[in-house]
Amino acid sequence: MRNLFLFSLILILSAGLGACSKKSGSSGQVVVAARVNGVSWGAADYSVTFTKVPELDVIIHAVSGNTAINFQLDKYTGIGTYPVLSSDNSYFFANNVFNHADSGQVVITDSYSDGNNHTIIKGNFNFSADNNTTVADGVFEVALNLE
Repeated sequence: MRNLFLFSLILILSAGLGACSKKSGSSGQVVVAARVNGVSWGAADYSVTFTKVPELDVIIHAVSGNTAINFQLDKYTGIGTYPVLSSDNSYFFANNVFNHADSGQVVITDSYSDGNNHTIIKGNFNFSADNNTTVADGVFEVALNLE
């Protein structure tokens, strides 16, 4: 129950970062997908939040049922490779347990405009986490609104 409360609290806090910016999507297509411990996982619902103090940090949060993948791009500057940092902002959530990342990477492979004043970023990710959790072969294509 405590972990479910924490999960709900993080969702609320992520929404609170919307004052900085939040972009959500549900396009009917998988926009974030991965293999978690060898099992396919995918979500069509996601949110992107960011802060600009002191540098630009972007957090991508994707949900599928009662599971979630969350990862942070620390000091985001565009196309490139970003380490998945051991933090409260990078995890796989399932069975009321946060499996926090301890190592991995996010690679932004493409960035383009959608014609509606949004930047779309596309890439891949992987990380290892608590409780022998492995998130591999991750792919994403999400909209940023950095205004």
